[in-house]
Amino acid sequence: TYYLDADGDGFGVVTTSILACSSDCGETPLGYAEQRSEGFDCDDQSTAVFPGNDEICDGIDNDCNGIVDGADAIDIQTWYIDIDGDGFGDPRISVQACEQPGGYVSSDRPCDADDSDATVTTGCQSNTCSSYAPAVFLLFGMGGLRRRREDAKRA
Repeated sequence: TYYLDADGDGFGVVTTSILACSSDCGETPLGYAEQRSEGFDCDDQSTAVFPGNDEICDGIDNDCNGIVDGADAIDIQTWYIDIDGDGFGDPRISVQACEQPGGYVSSDRPCDADDSDATVTTGCQSNTCSSYAPAVFLLFGMGGLRRRREDAKRA
């Protein structure tokens, strides 16, 4: 059995197959692929999408695992929570995601040891953190983040 491989990436789709004897000429029929141990193609219109491919942050399920831009993305970023809104992240609380979550900032060197007070940015020479945009709270949800803010204010 051979499976249609419209994009030519070597992975066929389970929905379209033919029965053929490869012994006629010793080759796989043109436009088809043998079943592979990695699985079947989830997007037979793109050569960049197939089982076992590296996942990257691009809004596409590159590795056919059913998850778009998942935790296995090779270019995933670390985001640091910025409870006090001063633009500097707290190195103790971070998430990894392809998209920037609301209330988080990106920084090569998180430097806000007291994230309950916007006037304290211990060790920060300049604001190297990016501004944050609204997004989904990936780690805590709204209730959890609110509790973390209250805990930080009490500290």
